Amino acid sequence: MVNRRLLFSTLYVICVLGTTLLFHSLLSSEHGDTIAYSDFKRLLHAGKIVDAEIGDRTIRGVMDLSGTEVLVTAGSGRTRTIGGVGLAPYVTFRLEDPTLLAELQTANVRYGAERRAHWFDELLSLLLPAAAFFGIWAYALHWMEARGARRS
Repeated sequence: MVNRRLLFSTLYVICVLGTTLLFHSLLSSEHGDTIAYSDFKRLLHAGKIVDAEIGDRTIRGVMDLSGTEVLVTAGSGRTRTIGGVGLAPYVTFRLEDPTLLAELQTANVRYGAERRAHWFDELLSLLLPAAAFFGIWAYALHWMEARGARRS
């Protein structure tokens, strides 16, 4: 017979690793629909970009979709056209464009630098959930041992 404690520990470690990686990827993934840089520039010249956070690799912010349509790619990889009335978040991959800041100022867009995650933040986002799961695991093993001792 398989040792129940070993089986529980193995399955628990697999679940913890999967859950921790899933939460980490969800928290660090791009939020908003991805638009092409050319669409970003078109919307910028049309006055539809409300704000922009400029990062090393991406530009993210909010766009005004009233009276316009744009082709977006969702996180799942599906492409669709959105438009109509209202504000929507966007993400685009940044290209080397020396005129970008001047164009943002001309269009009166509120812009700034994107906050970069520090290595310590990344480390904590992985270690804190793992520590919490370790605490649950230790308590569950203690509970299982106490329950097994009562049966003997």
